[in-house]
Amino acid sequence: MAGIDYIGLSVPRTYNLSEDFSVQTGVSVGLLKRGLGVHSRRVPETREKDTTSLAIEAVEKLRDWLGIDYLSKIKHVSVGTETRDHYSDDSKPRSSYLLPMLFSKEKPTEISEDERTYPAKASEEKFACLGALSRVVDYMGKKAVVVATDNAEYNLQDDPSAEGTAGTGAGAMAVGEGDMLRVPDFVVEGDLFGYSSSHTYDFSKPSRREGSKNVSSVHPRVDGKFSFLSYLKLVGEAYKNLKSSLELSGEKGWEPAGLDSYKGAVFHVPYPAMAEYALKYLRAIDAGEDGEIRQLIYSVRSFDEKSADIYGEVKGKLKEFSASDEYRSICDDDYKNKLADSLDYPSKVGNAYTASVFISLVSSLENGFDRGYYKAGDKILVLGYGSGGGAIAVPFVVTEHAADIVKSIKFREELARGVNMSRAGELSPYGWELKEVDENGKRRYARADAPVQPLADVAGNSYVPTNTLQ
Repeated sequence: MAGIDYIGLSVPRTYNLSEDFSVQTGVSVGLLKRGLGVHSRRVPETREKDTTSLAIEAVEKLRDWLGIDYLSKIKHVSVGTETRDHYSDDSKPRSSYLLPMLFSKEKPTEISEDERTYPAKASEEKFACLGALSRVVDYMGKKAVVVATDNAEYNLQDDPSAEGTAGTGAGAMAVGEGDMLRVPDFVVEGDLFGYSSSHTYDFSKPSRREGSKNVSSVHPRVDGKFSFLSYLKLVGEAYKNLKSSLELSGEKGWEPAGLDSYKGAVFHVPYPAMAEYALKYLRAIDAGEDGEIRQLIYSVRSFDEKSADIYGEVKGKLKEFSASDEYRSICDDDYKNKLADSLDYPSKVGNAYTASVFISLVSSLENGFDRGYYKAGDKILVLGYGSGGGAIAVPFVVTEHAADIVKSIKFREELARGVNMSRAGELSPYGWELKEVDENGKRRYARADAPVQPLADVAGNSYVPTNTLQ
């Protein structure tokens, strides 16, 4: 048996409301809330709350639930991320910082360089927003912890509407026998997951030359309208690949393998409206009505002047399809039951890149169980996407233990304790934070039980995160 045993999530406690962002930047609040579906987004109140500290907090939640006896059997620890924190190391994987929390008999309150070794393989995966889900699939059938952690940032001057979707968060997944969500054995053994990959530039962070040095980019180059099309293309192809694999397997209970087989549908959510269009596109694929849309999607490349026109035409055709007499009630029911629960938390957190699909999954599970929608044996389709580009489709089955396990996650309560960013100066330090970076680049993390002194970078310059709008 294989699947996910537990998920721990961590986000900054401070948020920026779309109404506030609109006042600060001039981006229409109607575009943010109604057009994109983003009501607020989580942003770090200080730069000391970086993606590694969030990853440590998410892993700590795994430890608190699963216990050290469970974690001592872990053989693989991997982090999926695309964020380059201000004090990041382009060589050292973030997973190495997580080892003491995972394996020390006494739960640490500080993590810094020491002499210990651990019987596990640590690694880091980069594929835009797909890296962590990719690792989860790779480790099915093994004992592993996979962590997704990102702080999304865009250039506020160049692309303010994209910055209005940018969130921050981390998710830690215990991959094991599937106590909470199970993947059928025949899928794991036959590697029958849905895959789709391409070579494209809808979103990238190219390095640049400054004098004699190569400088990594923090802010991406993104063609938003083309990225929408690329998302549909790759998610659609991964879905078709999964359908074909399941239908050809001959396994009882997995034919037909269309949307009607799944109680829930969970997507990577750059913004909620994109997932809504994606679900309509999958329904069009099931109905055999995707041909013209697919042709349009394949007719354009990134940073092509045709992107805007094709984007509008594709959205129009999906609206037309979902409003037809034959599919109106089906698509409305898809949104209400299969999708809406999963979009609740993303609408409040924003796009946390690699962590987004897992935040969506927990949103679907917590809301779904709360309203009595899910039960043991139900199937949930999870579709991840990464710009550049790729997609993976995973068929999960809800277990008999899922309801009790999901109750312990309590991510809704964590979101409810959030504080508006305007009050960040009133807050005392909390949780895990970056405490020190020495002249050799060594980082020390600790629980924030005392005021944190402002850090300076190696050149002695003050650093202010661009997405806090301070």
